[in-house]
Amino acid sequence: MVFPLRSPLISSKLCPIFILATWLLTIAIYSPILFFIELGEVQGKLVCTISWKEGTGDSFFRNYFLTLSVVLFYIPFTLIVILYSIIAVTLKSKRIPGDQNANAEVQHAKRHKKVLNMAIAIASGFAFCWLPRNICFSDFVWC
Repeated sequence: MVFPLRSPLISSKLCPIFILATWLLTIAIYSPILFFIELGEVQGKLVCTISWKEGTGDSFFRNYFLTLSVVLFYIPFTLIVILYSIIAVTLKSKRIPGDQNANAEVQHAKRHKKVLNMAIAIASGFAFCWLPRNICFSDFVWC
């Protein structure tokens, strides 16, 4: 967005590798849960429950979900806010070369506002999607 004419950092040949790596990383991160999920009965209905087996204790559960929250929510959210702030500041400080007329300045301001709105929407959407998970597990982590 800041340098639109610069070649992309990731080539189209590397995209499938990054997609595969993303899936493998996700499987690795959530694989411990597979060992602790059990089918149980609650009020006459079968439900999946997380049952931490003997030997792991409550501390594993707390540390695991606290680590997941930090690595998958807090760090990425902080990076999103910082990077989009850098983009907004960079775009705001850029001056249009050549003769400045009122129409060019208005268009520049509109583009800047669109970028800012998009950044706010992306950060808000990320927080909105991850916050329920963090709230649900915060009872287990902090208690």
